[in-house]
Amino acid sequence: MWRNFTNEVFNEFRRLRVAVKTSAIGEFGQSDARQEWLHHDSPEKKEEDEVRGKRSRILGEIALVHADASNFSSGVTKEEAYTQVLEQAEALFDGQRNWVCIPFSHFNDFILIYYKVCNLSNTASLLWHAYKSLPSPSSEVNWAGFYTLDPSSPTNTLILGPFQGKVACQTISFARGVCGAAASTQTTQLVPDVEQFPGHIACDAESQSEIVVPILSNGSLKAIIDIDCAVKGGFDEVDKKWLEQLADLVGRSCDW
Repeated sequence: MWRNFTNEVFNEFRRLRVAVKTSAIGEFGQSDARQEWLHHDSPEKKEEDEVRGKRSRILGEIALVHADASNFSSGVTKEEAYTQVLEQAEALFDGQRNWVCIPFSHFNDFILIYYKVCNLSNTASLLWHAYKSLPSPSSEVNWAGFYTLDPSSPTNTLILGPFQGKVACQTISFARGVCGAAASTQTTQLVPDVEQFPGHIACDAESQSEIVVPILSNGSLKAIIDIDCAVKGGFDEVDKKWLEQLADLVGRSCDW
């Protein structure tokens, strides 16, 4: 519902940007148009204020997603932490099928950004805080996030998506590394020692182990979950089981 409302406001503001700017320039001249426009009380100015008010209400509704969703109690088991990740992710995804953040429009010095809530961003946050609540080796996770299929690439390529951690490789070919292997085979790659994995890509030399889980929708690869750990043997079959459940949830919950 709010998605349609956002699009309506965005289109309305684009119309106002053209109509009002033209009117202001015609009345006051190019050099003084913006300054006078900010102070005069025309119907068009009131209309723009109304649109901006709608925008504020939209962003206010989006902000109701509470940061406490990323709070994990210390002393919980790995299974309990993953259960909370899945439950919180499912709640955050409810009625929200967007996985990217998009468009903006500007009116001279005004920047208006219309957010689409990003399911992948929220999931990356949930995973990061879950791992940090657990004992070692899970607490040694140093990167948690996503790569998505790059639709603009003529070859099979992954492009960096939302994540928590240090800056990362921007694109990865299906033919390279742990991420590429997971994408090309559409199977989970659980790697206890990345130095022993053929073609490993060392985006961060601190990463010693890794798990990568493909995200499918209608049988086609859409993205991968990529988790790195700063110690060897950072992941096990428990991680594999729960991350595959999370990948299934993400795959079903987004309009790719």
